[in-house]
Amino acid sequence: MLDEVAALLPEMGSVVDIAGGDGRNARWFAARGYQVTIIDVSAVALSHARDQMRTVGLEPECIERDLEVDEMPEGRRWDIAFMHLYYDPELVRALPNHLEPGGVLVIAQPTVTNLERHAQPSARFLLEVGEIESLAEALAREQALEILRVDATWRTSGRHEGWLVARRH
Repeated sequence: MLDEVAALLPEMGSVVDIAGGDGRNARWFAARGYQVTIIDVSAVALSHARDQMRTVGLEPECIERDLEVDEMPEGRRWDIAFMHLYYDPELVRALPNHLEPGGVLVIAQPTVTNLERHAQPSARFLLEVGEIESLAEALAREQALEILRVDATWRTSGRHEGWLVARRH
């Protein structure tokens, strides 16, 4: 996924991988020189991410936090906020406040169309048809984000995902 949107990202800086789990996407960013923060509810996943990244000489910042209960770290800003396979519309609307000027928000989440081929994730965790486009419109209107890319289609991963890439002015 990230290779397909890389040209829309700042060339360097800091990134927060929200609900980043074992750090698979964080490793992609770190390998390209970004300063990486991973936020996840699972201490086990964060420990695994830290261990995996250390084996290749990378040191992520890991924050154990349940974002369904707790807010994002107060006063923190990054150049990229990345959310993949986790979706909370309220959190997404708050993320522009955690972006540096010129920072980029990247959201990738399966849609209900994904259920045509895959039983997981369940409908509870999926975007409705047209939801990613509605979200993009709301962020452009409410947060004055510049929408760089928004679409929903079958991806090379085999999932039907909605993608949103937007820049803070």
